[in-house]
Amino acid sequence: MYRDFATARRLLLDDGLVLLNRQGPRWAVHAARIFCQARLGPGHATPLPMRWLEVRTTFRQLADLHGSRWEEIPWEAVLAAGWCGEVLTALTEQLLQEPELLAQLVRCAGRFADDALSGVLVTAPVVHWLVENSSMFLGPQDGAVEQLVLTWLRGVAGQETCGADITAWRSIRRTLWDAMLRAAPAFPSGSFIEALALLGEDRDEAAVAVLRELARQRPHALLPAVERVDAACSLAADAPDLLVELALAYYVPQPARKRHALRDGVRRHEYLGPLARGQAAWYRGPFFPLLQAAPRHALMVIRALLAAAFKETEDVGGPPFEVRGDLLGTGVRTYPGNAGAWGWYRGTLTGPQPCMSALMALDRWLESHIEGGLLSVGQAARVVVGQVGTVAGAGMAYGLLARHREKVTDELDAFLALPVVWQLENTRVVASQTLGRRGASTDVPPTRVAMDLVIAATQRKDKTALARLKSVAETLRAADGGPDRAATGNWANHLDWECYAWERAGDQVRVEVRPSPDTARELAQRRARSAGPMLRYELLNRYASGLRGPHRILMPQAADIDQLNADLVKARGLADSEHGDVEGACAVALAVVVAAAHGCPVSAEDVRWSLTLLTTAAASAPEVSEEAHEAVVPWDARGLAALALPLSLLPAVSAAQPALLQKWQLERVGEAVLGCAVHPVHEIRDHLIEGLRPLWSSVCAGEGVRCPHAVAWEAVEAGMSLVLQEANHLLRAQQSPRPPVRSCEELTGEEGALAALGTVLPAVLEAARTQHCRTAQARSVRTPLLEAYARTACAWAEGHYDRRAEDHGAVAAALLRAASDEPEVVTGLADQLTDAAQALGHLLRGMKMAATYEPELIPSLAALWPHLMASVLTLPARAHDGDRAGRMAQEFLADELVPNPTVSVADPDADGTLLRIRGQWPAMAPLAAELDAWTVHEAGAGSRFGADNLISLLKTRPLHEQLDLGLRWVRQRALNDQGVITAPGFSLPEWLRELHPLLTPAARPHHQALVDGLALAGHPQARALQQLDE
Repeated sequence: MYRDFATARRLLLDDGLVLLNRQGPRWAVHAARIFCQARLGPGHATPLPMRWLEVRTTFRQLADLHGSRWEEIPWEAVLAAGWCGEVLTALTEQLLQEPELLAQLVRCAGRFADDALSGVLVTAPVVHWLVENSSMFLGPQDGAVEQLVLTWLRGVAGQETCGADITAWRSIRRTLWDAMLRAAPAFPSGSFIEALALLGEDRDEAAVAVLRELARQRPHALLPAVERVDAACSLAADAPDLLVELALAYYVPQPARKRHALRDGVRRHEYLGPLARGQAAWYRGPFFPLLQAAPRHALMVIRALLAAAFKETEDVGGPPFEVRGDLLGTGVRTYPGNAGAWGWYRGTLTGPQPCMSALMALDRWLESHIEGGLLSVGQAARVVVGQVGTVAGAGMAYGLLARHREKVTDELDAFLALPVVWQLENTRVVASQTLGRRGASTDVPPTRVAMDLVIAATQRKDKTALARLKSVAETLRAADGGPDRAATGNWANHLDWECYAWERAGDQVRVEVRPSPDTARELAQRRARSAGPMLRYELLNRYASGLRGPHRILMPQAADIDQLNADLVKARGLADSEHGDVEGACAVALAVVVAAAHGCPVSAEDVRWSLTLLTTAAASAPEVSEEAHEAVVPWDARGLAALALPLSLLPAVSAAQPALLQKWQLERVGEAVLGCAVHPVHEIRDHLIEGLRPLWSSVCAGEGVRCPHAVAWEAVEAGMSLVLQEANHLLRAQQSPRPPVRSCEELTGEEGALAALGTVLPAVLEAARTQHCRTAQARSVRTPLLEAYARTACAWAEGHYDRRAEDHGAVAAALLRAASDEPEVVTGLADQLTDAAQALGHLLRGMKMAATYEPELIPSLAALWPHLMASVLTLPARAHDGDRAGRMAQEFLADELVPNPTVSVADPDADGTLLRIRGQWPAMAPLAAELDAWTVHEAGAGSRFGADNLISLLKTRPLHEQLDLGLRWVRQRALNDQGVITAPGFSLPEWLRELHPLLTPAARPHHQALVDGLALAGHPQARALQQLDE
């Protein structure tokens, strides 16, 4: 503070501004505001417009020297002063004539408006001036002016709802409504409607009439009035009847307007974006504000929403469901609904969003009343059962009682006597804990609830309660509707104190519920039946869970031999079981073959058993008409066989001494490999090409023995023939006049063969890059196949068919391996794809992803990338006027030109992957010229992820490179001609924050320019970043 005032005093001297002109230190911003207030405040003889022009000119010059942040200082000084209104009045003519000046005022005021304490006070003069001098809420799109006024209205409404005195602001609000009413559009925008809802006590009959007319004619347009929290709070506080009318019109469409609703029977919440964790929450919609202001009104809305949702279930033929019983002494009643509604009050994945939010709000409201002593737990539960009813209400009442079970007596008895309650609650708890929902840690199954009740009664020595709970257990045992007698009996045992065993261990007591003899026998039989599936998943998790990497199928490493020998015994029993569950056994068989291929000590008997099992699984290939989804899981037995069988042709297995396999077994393996090569499911062929990959590097067989390369190449040729068959099949289905395709040279792309080509091209690339007896054949078809792939990829891109980078994983990895000796293979393919930006972008992303997960490919990526960048950056500029898809494809390609580590969306530990690979990623120095050219290239300017990709690359380098080169590159790429960042991406603000403590004098201007660019774009984190220097 002392520094600010001392600096301000120095600035007010005649030569004071020279201090700012030299270096423009951001720590002087506060003093500069004081300087502006001294120059613009009252008490000067010079007219205010002249003083404003002088001050603004001075700070515009500062902005030219030291960043756009300085141009905002005069407005910030005015907004923080008590005479702001007088300044705006004096500058009216300039503000109306200079749109840029007005935009600057609105942008600065918008930053103050978000402050909950001072925003209303600071921005009130600006809003008053805007109301009197500009038009707003007239168009379909909101501008900065509308957003500022709405923010101010929200602040005023919030103060009014809290009971604060808003007399000073009501005249502005009334003037605003008068202006809106005079120019009310026929189809009001969302901001116009929200503003009506925010008028509070100044909402007159005319405003109410507009809202009611919307409810009749365009109920879907009421979203801003019903869904936005400030608007809902304002309506709930002073017009709850109106809010009920609007909410029902919006959420429960009439039959004639069902086209605006979704299949849940009620309209969904406003979409908040993909980062919102679920779309239902207690604070969504008008429910919680309405509960606080008018509980009866809120309960009426909740009942109407549930009735509409359950009626929709009936209309679409959903299964009827109900809970029937005498709950909480309300008499025997039927609670209709559906099974999923039981857990709506905790949020589910499938329920209607508004119904769930309403119940979650009611649950929270009742909890606050219980904690405040306004309601007992029993009273709160009776409110739900009586006022909400339905399965949803019964589930919520049970949840309240279960969470507060230490405060209940017999309220839970009626619930626990019904088998359906145990089923529903067990299902809800398992789903909640599995999906990791909020509050899952407090969810306990009904068995735990029953045990807590019995233990508490025992500790109190309450024999009456124990007898009552035992009676509930007998009722449960005798009830109909449970899954089976054993499950129902097990549940009832938890209520029967005679089934409890108590064992003291020191100062603690171990409590166990022992099953009755009948229940024990049934449970033992079930455990025996489940042993097989449990063993199956144990073996699959151990040997097959890592086969499908984030980007492609990967060959597993050799397993621990002792563990493998132990699991072999289990796998044999599993394969011979009555259920014949072969997937778990095939996973072990795969591990055996991999171990043998690595030279590990595996017995011949085990290898033969494994290959017999795998060849049998491979022979179970489906017909083309069979559903393909049966074979797409990574642990499918046919996929495991396709991955393992080629390994048995390696010399370590086929030529081992003493012999592991007999000749007839090798022949059968070859036949199975050919069968996998023509399997109708692409994923099976993906497994096969990875299984073939080690084979190409092996030595050829001697005379008199069929070479494994011959078998492998025969499989490749069969795969190429299948590509042509699938292409002709599609041409016939499309009734194309073209003659049948007889070679890959005739593939044009319209045959839709990209996925099929992706299962054979990697095998050809691998076969062509190593020396063996089939290398010549592989090289002869490699170029035609690459050209066919390029033509097909271009056709897919032109048709805008969706294809992820992960779909190119096997091809990308094979290309990078081929490029280690023949880079022209990749550069030639890339040159053919330069006319298809989307296709080339996906290929580049696929190669980056392959190098990220397979570090041995990084040298090839580093060697290729200068050529790839130069090929794209030297292309002539293309106009995409009106072609949004073409422009987006060009931006995507420009983004992917940055050689940054790239993770898959399927990676469960993306951050860990990036941390592991950063130390191995290639240096930027060989690419410095290309990257510098990329940052200023017009292709992809303003693209969404260019800054993110560049920052991801920079984070692989030492901090000094990030500062010296990185900040300049990001500035060149991200800022437009006006100094605004239009596409900041996700990582820029956090990266700027990390670099700030390490800034050098040379790097600081770039850093400040980026921060100012975020501020000009209205980024929510920009102000905090600016304050790091101020």
